[in-house]
Amino acid sequence: MHGSDRRDHREVGPRDPGEVADLAGLKSFRQYIADLLDAAQKAKSSGKSKDVFVKEADLPEYKDYSGYKDRFKDNAAAAYDGAK
Repeated sequence: MHGSDRRDHREVGPRDPGEVADLAGLKSFRQYIADLLDAAQKAKSSGKSKDVFVKEADLPEYKDYSGYKDRFKDNAAAAYDGAK
């Protein structure tokens, strides 16, 4: 970066490759992860298999997130694997 090109470096967190989020975006993404982990924990505790959870899981309040459609099932599978 050069002199006038400097920006506030409090912009953090991935959205799309090369894109960053501000603090509000990071907090929103953190909530998405918490909600997904909660859903996975509940599914696992109720005896749902990973395959069933991944097929049925949906967090419609996050559908407008960039990449949701392309990455949600992989995220759901990882959340299930991480659920206790």
